[in-house]
Amino acid sequence: MTQKNKSVSDSFAPVAFISGCFSPEARTLAQEFLKNNWHVSVTDPKNAPEASDSQRFHSEEATPSNTGELSAAIIHTAELFGGIDCLVYCNFQPARYHMVLDIDEEEWDRVFSNYLKGFFLACKCAIPYMLGRERPCILLLLPRREQSG
Repeated sequence: MTQKNKSVSDSFAPVAFISGCFSPEARTLAQEFLKNNWHVSVTDPKNAPEASDSQRFHSEEATPSNTGELSAAIIHTAELFGGIDCLVYCNFQPARYHMVLDIDEEEWDRVFSNYLKGFFLACKCAIPYMLGRERPCILLLLPRREQSG
């Protein structure tokens, strides 16, 4: 975990919290935020983009499907940087099916619990730290494979 100076939270740079940098889309988005002088916090240090400015970058191990870990990481980011401007949720496990007809009820429940419930709980935790920000936003990244079928 990268440590920050207290002065970082006093700056006016926007803050992005990215859950799950293991997807190429999430990694690219993190890099773009950094290029545009955002503070960036990610929950997957092993797959995080390289950051030349350690004052604007924070990584912390948190499993997106573990709502306790994810909530703690969201809260820590908000306290570290003084709020959150953009929540990016990308928590996807490989699908075990190809078409809706191939999904049994247990798999359906797992998919909904993983995708939608996790997204809902992340939003519920982050939104109080987004209120009052200039232009808060929430992004749900879907892997290309999950967008069809």
